[in-house]
Amino acid sequence: MAKIEMPSVLIHTNWQYDKNGILLGAMDEKDAVRARQLLKNNQLISVQSGHGFHFEKPEEFINI
Repeated sequence: MAKIEMPSVLIHTNWQYDKNGILLGAMDEKDAVRARQLLKNNQLISVQSGHGFHFEKPEEFINI
């Protein structure tokens, strides 16, 4: 990720850990912040949505 120099947007949606401590999502908040730190020209946006954010909230996705 540190080699990516183009502008980028990281959209971080809802996540949680199950009762066994398994992450139910691509990344937790700590992972998202770390990814943001590695990307040189990035905007991190957190949204209240499931994994299918682009289907669940298409207007918000397009606006971002």
